[in-house]
Parts: sequence; structure tokens; C-alpha cells
Amino acid sequence: DYAITKLDINWEYYENSSYKELYNKVKKITFADNFTGSVLDPIYPFPSVRTIEFQGSNTPDKVYVSLSNRSKNPDVVFIVPKGTETAYSNVIEENISYYNGSDLYEMEIPMKPTIIAKGTDKVENGVFANNGLLYQVTSSAKNGKGKVQLIGITNEMKHSYLNLAKELKNNGFTYELTKLLKFSLVRIGATEIVVPDTVTEMESYVFDKQVELLYLSKNCKVIPKNMITDENQESNLKYVYIPKEVTTIAANAFPKSSKVVRTPTKDKSDKVDKPNKSFSYWVSNPFINRISLYQDNPKVSLKSSFIPKLIIWNGKAYKLTGAIASFDDIRMPLIIDRYRYFNADNIHFQKNNKVYLGSSEIFKSANNISTLIYLPKDSVSPYKSSLWLRPNESQIEYNISLY
Repeated sequence: DYAITKLDINWEYYENSSYKELYNKVKKITFADNFTGSVLDPIYPFPSVRTIEFQGSNTPDKVYVSLSNRSKNPDVVFIVPKGTETAYSNVIEENISYYNGSDLYEMEIPMKPTIIAKGTDKVENGVFANNGLLYQVTSSAKNGKGKVQLIGITNEMKHSYLNLAKELKNNGFTYELTKLLKFSLVRIGATEIVVPDTVTEMESYVFDKQVELLYLSKNCKVIPKNMITDENQESNLKYVYIPKEVTTIAANAFPKSSKVVRTPTKDKSDKVDKPNKSFSYWVSNPFINRISLYQDNPKVSLKSSFIPKLIIWNGKAYKLTGAIASFDDIRMPLIIDRYRYFNADNIHFQKNNKVYLGSSEIFKSANNISTLIYLPKDSVSPYKSSLWLRPNESQIEYNISLY
């Protein structure tokens, strides 16, 4: 008789095209109760495996598992005999090999393995993906709302705008996002990022040089140094929104930023009927500063108008949804491309509760103006009272913002 002391898969098999399809079909690995050797990285040759079961009451000598952030399901569940969960947690080492498309940001991130007793009905994963972002559970949600931290991305992304979700659900559990880790938003591609108020901590090097406008959490009291990541020390950051609740901003937190603005002690929310927390982005002085910062056309000025019930374009009238009808006297700048003004000659503000949009090169790209007019859902955008006009993804984006 022989005792197996080490399990290691021969690469000549799982790299061989004749065996690769078979290895990809394996979804579970089971170790008999008499196995006490070492297991080295069984997920690499069996990329579809998401469950590993150990039947023995005595633990193996060592179990090492390396996962990938680029996997569709970046977690593996270890099933063990009831009462041995703690013993197995002492011998199982798990890491995520993090790769976001650049060798400069590769790293091994230690994970707490997901270990459950055989017969457990509901599994709470230690790490999960949601909308292309990877989260690690830091506080269990078994007895209520848990907490997660953002690890990074599952693949390179191309967002123009990213509003991080403050609340996430996975396998029936609910979590709050409370921390952003190093490199977590590098190569996300977004030029404008909103960090929700649930975030209380950020590490250095969270963002990359693509970001131009950044809105930070009011509950992250300390902003660390070197928030922008770039090997050449470059940055395109033009505007940073710093809530008044922030107490500390480290030196060189935002190098080469054009403007870092603190919120005023009192905003202009009295201009708005029933303002909400998300709306505070647009009712305070920083938004006025933001407009002046990106104004390229000196002839353009803000104009006042009633909120329109109709938009007139090319001689046809289109109704707006009733969601914004409760707002009364507001000012509506038209912001285009990277927050530069569009020529005000093409927008005519009227006092008869209508807005006329003149013909322009941009609007010629749209087949039907009714497809352009919509109010973003609360879960998608913090601009709950904004009207977005977007011809298509390849064209310039418009935003008529109410503030």
C-alpha cells in the first residue's frame, strides 16, 4: 500500500489539447477520508472547479489554492466534516492572483477561505464579483448587513462614468461597501468616479490617471497620500470633491489636480424642492466652480428657466417624465464632452415651460430624440434630478443638470 503525500497535476496533461476539454469539465474535487498529504493549487489545472470536499476528520498537511480575479466565479467552497471547520482553516491557504491587464499591478491578495460543514444549506462566499468589480467580505452578513471591500476589477473596463454601489447582494446576503484597496480602480477606464458615503477607508493608489472628476465619501475622514496611480507620475485629475466632513488630506494626495474643493457649510438646497443626499452634489458651490473650470467658450453664460414639460426638437414636441415636474425655478447649463459648454446659441430657454433645442451637428447623429431623453434610475446614478441626453456611446454625452 502507498500513502499519497502530495497531489500535484502534471502540466503535460492539462496543457495538452487532448485533455484540456476534459479538465475544464471538472467542477468538484473530493478527497477521501484517508488523505492526509498536501494539495498544491488544484484550481489551476481544473479552472471550473468551485467545490473541494475533504471527507476526513483529520486535516491534510497543507492545502494551497490560487484563484484568479478574471474568473467568472472567483471563489471556491471547501466542504469539511462538521466540527472541523476551524482545524481546516488552519491548513488551507488561499490567494487571489490579481491581474488587471498590466504586469505593473500584478499582486497576490490573501483570502480567507470559504469553509462550510457538510450539509450546510446557505453558503456565504468570502469573495464575489458584481458588475465587473471584485469584492471581499470583511464582515459576515449572516446576522444582518455585512461589509465588503473593493479588491479590483475582473477585466479591463471602459467606463466613462462610474458610481460605485454602496450596497451589494450575493447569494441572498446584503453588504455595504466600506473600503477601497490599492489598485482597485486602476484600468477601470472611468473619467468620472463617485465614491459612496458608506466608504470609510481608502488605501493609497486606488485610482489611475484616467480619472478627471472625483467625488469622495463624506465618511472617509482621512484621505491618504498618492491616490492616483501611474508609473510616470502623470495625472489628468481636474476636479476633486472633498466633503466638509473630511478631517485630514495627506500631502500629495492628489498631485497635479487642477482644483480640490471643499463643500461649503451651507449649500443652496433651498432652490430645490425636497432635496436629497445625492442631490447635494449639484446644489453646492463646488458645482459652480466645476462649471467655471471647464468653460471653454467665454460667450456662454448660465440662463434661468422653468423646468420644461416639453422639449422641442426639429419642430416636434417630446414630453418629459413627471419625475422632475415638482422642481420650480432652476438654472440649466448644457454640459458637453469633458464638461465643456456647448454653444448656447443652440439652446433657447423660454418662460412658457418649454425648452427648445436647436439643430446641431451632435443632434444630427440621433435618429429619434425620444430615445435620448430619460432620467437615470437611482441605483445607477446619483444625479436623481438630472436629464441626460446621450446620442450613442461613440458620440459626445450631454447632461442638462439641475442645480
